[in-house]
Amino acid sequence: MINETTFTVTANHSLHDIVGMINGSNIGVAASIVLNGSSYQFQLTSGLQEQPGYLQSGI
Repeated sequence: MINETTFTVTANHSLHDIVGMINGSNIGVAASIVLNGSSYQFQLTSGLQEQPGYLQSGI
C-alpha cells in the first residue's frame, strides 16, 4: 500500500531540504509536494539514505 502525505513548503525550502524532510519522516514509499505551483512526486524506499528517490516534475 502506498501512503500519500502532503508537505507544505515555502520558497525558502530547497529541493534538497524537502527530500531531507520526506526521507526523515518515515512516511512510507511515496510523497507528493507542491512547490511554487509545480507538483513533484517522490518515490521513496524505506530506509534509503544516500539517494532519497527519483524527482519527477509536472506530475
